[in-house]
Amino acid sequence: RTAGPDTVIVTDSLAMAAASSALGITPAQAAVRALRAGADWAMACDASPLRAVAAVRRALADGRLPRAQADASARRILELKARWGLAPKTDG
Repeated sequence: RTAGPDTVIVTDSLAMAAASSALGITPAQAAVRALRAGADWAMACDASPLRAVAAVRRALADGRLPRAQADASARRILELKARWGLAPKTDG
């Protein structure tokens, strides 16, 4: 199956050296970059995952990450979970 508008894009761990430290950024900054680039789910697998949550909230608040893009990602993730019987179906 090819990628389409319902495809959920998930990153690998953004705490890996190639995704963050090699670029001189934190996993939280890498998460925001990945989401801005079109990922739906950014895996910030480090000792402080709440830093990534805070960074994403700031990016939403200051407009670096468009709310509509984040909402569309959330819908795709919930719809995927619903298709696999892991969440109630969403209206959409």
